Amino acid sequence: MDENRFSKDAILVLIASFFYMICPMLSAPIIAGYTENLGGRGMLMGFVGGMMNMTALFCRPFIGNLADRIPKYRLVMIGTLFLLAGSLGYFMAPSPEFLMLARIVDGIGFASCSIGLSSWLVSVVPDTKVGSAMGMYGAVQAIGMAAAPPIGIFVADQCGYRFSFLVTASCAVITMIFINFVKNRGIPVKSESTEKKHLEIFEKKVVPIALIVMFFTIPYYATQSFLLSYVQRAGLSVDAKWFFTVYAIFLVLLRTTLSRFFNIVPYRRFLFISIISSVIMIGCMTFMKGNFLLFTAAFFMAGGYGIMCSVSQSAAMTLAGIWRRGVGTSTYYIGLDIGMMTGPILAGFIYSNVNICYFYPCMLFCPAGCILVYLISRKTLRNA
Repeated sequence: MDENRFSKDAILVLIASFFYMICPMLSAPIIAGYTENLGGRGMLMGFVGGMMNMTALFCRPFIGNLADRIPKYRLVMIGTLFLLAGSLGYFMAPSPEFLMLARIVDGIGFASCSIGLSSWLVSVVPDTKVGSAMGMYGAVQAIGMAAAPPIGIFVADQCGYRFSFLVTASCAVITMIFINFVKNRGIPVKSESTEKKHLEIFEKKVVPIALIVMFFTIPYYATQSFLLSYVQRAGLSVDAKWFFTVYAIFLVLLRTTLSRFFNIVPYRRFLFISIISSVIMIGCMTFMKGNFLLFTAAFFMAGGYGIMCSVSQSAAMTLAGIWRRGVGTSTYYIGLDIGMMTGPILAGFIYSNVNICYFYPCMLFCPAGCILVYLISRKTLRNA
């Protein structure tokens, strides 16, 4: 068999990853409107929207430990059942309070599938292909993240909010179907550390990776939440609605092109290239007057945040070791979740209290934070 090709099991896990990603990403742009449609107002709309990520953040330490103790198939199946239950809860929700409960259920499913599928993929490929596998995993997720929001908005506009959640339920069912064809069930490798009974919240070796990912995630989610408001307030004549579509295209191209290098190029080189990309992105967004700099910023965001997510996830699994990949993956995702929550909050504070021309320059602390984490933890990161 061609060593450059992924096994059938790996391809099936990647396909399942695509359909699982549709579930949370399709609901993201319409959940606030649906909450308002059910009678929710103001802060409740935002609280319902953020409940899924908040739930995922608190669940990850438990799920990460579980991933090192039970077959990945079982964890993903449980997670997919929660995603299905959450989608059906959205569909049947009679009130914002019921919708919030459905978001909690969805958050548990999201955390279970994200940890389970990524660690499962690593277990069905050779150690020499972990980096390229994570690159493909990231590319598949990027496609799902780009495709799901416009589908959700279109279906909600054409058929109503409730029908759109039947689409997410269908994607959860499709995910179940594909994972049942994977022969390698991802049975964890037993060791003395996995037999410990106490709960381990995080993997210490992966904490620097989680902090770096957090710093890269903050500008991305700040942009996701405030790009349209930023453009309007700054009086810019740009097609902001295309920014994330262009970003996703660049990201898929970069990840598929560079994935072969994820196993052979040291983590620190990707880190510094991505830091430079992040700084250039901030500069482009600060000085943009038209679409050229907007789409240039999308390219460098893909080269910064987009690439570092894949490289960092691969590095987290390498540092954690084969026996602790569940906890290692959980630690990585905790950094991602904190960045996802902090980005919009910080952006809202800057947007409300600082002149709009300084909106993006204020985020230069993020690449600076990455450099600081690297300098403090360079001995640990040398092994990534």
